[in-house]
Amino acid sequence: MPSVGVTSRFGINPFSFGAFVIAVLIYSDVFHLSTAHAIVGTIPGTALGALGVRWVIRKEQRKSFAWTAFGLNVGPTFVGFVVLLAYLVGIRPEQGQGWF
Repeated sequence: MPSVGVTSRFGINPFSFGAFVIAVLIYSDVFHLSTAHAIVGTIPGTALGALGVRWVIRKEQRKSFAWTAFGLNVGPTFVGFVVLLAYLVGIRPEQGQGWF
């Protein structure tokens, strides 16, 4: 009977772990990033998180860690996407004022 390790029981895989590390680095303010830079920094974490969620669904593992890692990154990425769409449509802040 094969033993089930901690990583497979909780859905910890390389993609989810990478996404979680990116989220921790962004949220802990280690690099002192501005809000705009933090939003851009979460884009790779969102991609890794999505791959991690796909991995645990395909392997039929627990999904809590993978969804947490994905969720921590997708929030700021979604906000950045909405701001980008607003900017492209023509909704822009007044001169001298930024969005963040």
